[in-house]
Amino acid sequence: MGTKAALLGQYWPKRKIAEIVICDNGVGIAATMKDHYETDSSLDALTLSLNPGVSGTSDLEREYQNPYYRNSGFGLYTTSNFCAEHGVFRVISGDAGITRQSNNLNRHNWSFDGTCVQMKIRTDGLSDSAAKIQQIIELGEAKTGAVLSASTASKQTSGWLGS
Repeated sequence: MGTKAALLGQYWPKRKIAEIVICDNGVGIAATMKDHYETDSSLDALTLSLNPGVSGTSDLEREYQNPYYRNSGFGLYTTSNFCAEHGVFRVISGDAGITRQSNNLNRHNWSFDGTCVQMKIRTDGLSDSAAKIQQIIELGEAKTGAVLSASTASKQTSGWLGS
């Protein structure tokens, strides 16, 4: 468990770009994924974490969570897809990093004690963001074979972006 976290945000109105960076000094996504999935490397574990339903809590833990807020494992999946389409999504954890932009996924070696997520998006052209997020979630739910679905809170995320 981490003891420190940082949240940074910046908006450049003239460039129409917003950026949020969240970092912590916990064990990291890659280390957590290796505890639950067989992976050959931190890069593989981090890549796996961007799939729908993977980075959530176990089925047993979900039983005890509020159904509205339960950790369904759709956060990284939805955010990485949305940000990649509208800018850049980067996640760094331990000795691995992944950068998504448009249809490109670049895997790279890194060195960071904890996890850091960067989300940088163009703020113009977000008028259909609610529909786009819903489409990403529906595609993710289809990929899980209806075994997992996004939490109600995840599905409501599109409301703060406007429609």
